[in-house]
Amino acid sequence: MHEAPERWPDNSKPFAGQRLLSLARRLLWPGLAGLVLLAAFYFDDPLTGLFRIKAYTVLYPVAQAASKVGDWPVVAAVGAGLAGLYYARGQHEHSRVILAVVLVGLFSGLTASVIRGLTGRTRPEAPAAQGFYGIYHASHWLIGRHDYNSFPSAHTATVAGLAAASWAFRRRVGILVGAFAGLVGWSRLAMGCHHFSDVVAAVIWGLFCASLAGQYLASGPASKWLWGNGSGPSWQPTARPGSPC
Repeated sequence: MHEAPERWPDNSKPFAGQRLLSLARRLLWPGLAGLVLLAAFYFDDPLTGLFRIKAYTVLYPVAQAASKVGDWPVVAAVGAGLAGLYYARGQHEHSRVILAVVLVGLFSGLTASVIRGLTGRTRPEAPAAQGFYGIYHASHWLIGRHDYNSFPSAHTATVAGLAAASWAFRRRVGILVGAFAGLVGWSRLAMGCHHFSDVVAAVIWGLFCASLAGQYLASGPASKWLWGNGSGPSWQPTARPGSPC
């Protein structure tokens, strides 16, 4: 009498533990982002006041300049200029990558502007009780009103998305752009334009938008447009073994 062959588990289907681990990984970053944002709200008032500087100090013009350079028109103009320069030199992949990075930053900032128009949060210097008022309050529409468009910071979201996208393509460039993003975020606090939680939320939103864009650019028509043949960049840096670059 022949024994029935032993049946091994079907490895093509994930075990319950693997599914739980995958779910935990997916929830990890949103959970951490939520905790960071809650902490930012908790320490909002003291940290917002800590970063505020007076208009007559030597750092105030620096904050003004950083804030202007971090606005979307300047980001778009500089990005288009660099992309055009590389394209004219025949470095088409570089040109497309720069354009993709700038578009990620602009998308992050634009969507942040839409969100802040819906939240109706007062700016620190607004002549009203601090809070979230939505799109309509006291018989007035608040969409587009500067004093009620604080959360999140569109400036910070733009440069945060720009930095995250830059990091995805070139680590060293991403570090430089990240430092610039930090300067812009500081400038929005230093001039009293935003609460601390506005800037933190904008950074989180910029990272989220860059992650979405990365998934979109990783495959399909977008990848073929970006790399020409869809196989990835031909100009990957020749880093030393173990180097993140």
